[in-house]
Amino acid sequence: MWPLLFASLLGTEPIPPSQLLPYPPMHWHSWNTFCGENEVNEQNMRQVADALISTGMADAGYTMVNVVCNGWTGRNASTGELLENKTLWPNGIRCNYPSSFKLKCHCIKK
Repeated sequence: MWPLLFASLLGTEPIPPSQLLPYPPMHWHSWNTFCGENEVNEQNMRQVADALISTGMADAGYTMVNVVCNGWTGRNASTGELLENKTLWPNGIRCNYPSSFKLKCHCIKK
């Protein structure tokens, strides 16, 4: 029903059901839990990834971990490359740990 409603509102052809996702992209956001300065760190991100797997939420469709953090300390003056906060992210903020569970990870700088 929704594809037909939106299609009629937009004046376009409806999307065939075979091309629709079974559910919208679902993700976990750090600001729902960790609100303080420097509270989001590598240990927390690992715990969240573990929880998404162990509780079955990843199997239910929660496949992204969105991290809003102070993961970056600035940019290298000569190369412009982002500099990682090694105090909060000793192994780097490349999100390799969630990726090992086939979870996607997005880091958003405050």
